[in-house]
Formats: sequence, C-alpha cells, structure tokens
Amino acid sequence: MTLPKSTPTEFCKAFIQRELESYQGEQPIWMSYWPILERLIERAEELKRPFSELIDRFDYADKFEGYPPENSYIWLILEHIWFSADFSKNDVMKARSDFKELNELGENIVELASELSSKLRKRAELFETSGFSKPEYQFNVDSHSNLKPRVTCLSLKITWTVTQT
Repeated sequence: MTLPKSTPTEFCKAFIQRELESYQGEQPIWMSYWPILERLIERAEELKRPFSELIDRFDYADKFEGYPPENSYIWLILEHIWFSADFSKNDVMKARSDFKELNELGENIVELASELSSKLRKRAELFETSGFSKPEYQFNVDSHSNLKPRVTCLSLKITWTVTQT
C-alpha cells in the first residue's frame, strides 16, 4: 500500500492505519495498543502540528521505501508514541518525586558529612592540644535522669569461645 504524500496528516494517518491493520492480521498482535492507534487515527486533525514536524524533519519516509535507517525514522517515532501508553502519568510523577527526594537526601548527606567531618577534626585537635586522652569508648549520659550511663563502644573486640560437651 502506497501512502498518500499530499499532506503530513494524511500520510501519518494512513501510516498508522496500515500499522493497525497489520496488527489485526491473521495472527493478531499488540491488541492492547489497538485502541491507542484507533484514537490517533480519529484525532489526526488535532495532531497536524506534530505530524507536520515529523514530515518536515524526515520527509515522507515510509518504512517500506528507501534504505535504512532513513526509511524508518517516522515509523520508530510513531511507534514510540503509541507504546508510551505503557507509562502512566502517576508512575512518571512518582518517579520524578522519588528522584527529587533522592537528590535532596544526597545534598543533606553531603552537608551532614561535612559538618561531621569538621566536628571530628575539631575533636581530634582538642585531644592533641589539650592534654586529654581519647578513651576507647564513650558514654552517652542523660543528666536529667536517674538512669545509669549507657555505654556506646566505638571500638570493642569481643572473642567468644564455644565449647561443646
């Protein structure tokens, strides 16, 4: 089937119609995309501008005429359009939100790491110049409670020996 080359809209509309018919052939394929292709055909007049941009950029390139890759650009772009239905708006919005949160967390981690680094540097400087000795452990004590100090070990090596009887 030769596609009409009178207008970009008619060319793209016929192109999509031919694809739909090939999908609906003797062994139907891509049935979930049929409604999308049908909608593209029905709303072809609303898609005049994108169809014109396609033809302006790639001319009337039919996948069954000419030589690759020049003859497949329009087919690939239109195929990307109808296959894009696999990506729902909610999924895209969630992915964008997650990506934004990841970036913010990354920035916060950098800030916290920088702050921690400067505090550790200052602590090391104080231990070196003040005469205090650095213990192998630290206490976390809540001065407002009657609880015994809780020990947080920074470095502690424990060896357990297990014997069987």
